[in-house]
Amino acid sequence: MLVSEYITLREIGVKPIAVTLVAPSVAGDVEFLVAANLASREGDTVTITPRGTELLKATPYSWSPVVVSFDAEGLGW
Repeated sequence: MLVSEYITLREIGVKPIAVTLVAPSVAGDVEFLVAANLASREGDTVTITPRGTELLKATPYSWSPVVVSFDAEGLGW
């Protein structure tokens, strides 16, 4: 997962966001999160899913300036 996607997920975990108010790069992050079932979208509002919450509780497997990695097997995915 890209670091920007992870940061967007953390932000959505704190407070749902309105897609119409975000920058195009964040909108791309949101589309990835929804496709990965880490967030859900109803109309213009994006909220975190239980799977997204579970991911935020997990310790990243590795972290680079661009990518955050998680152990999908350890998460039971």
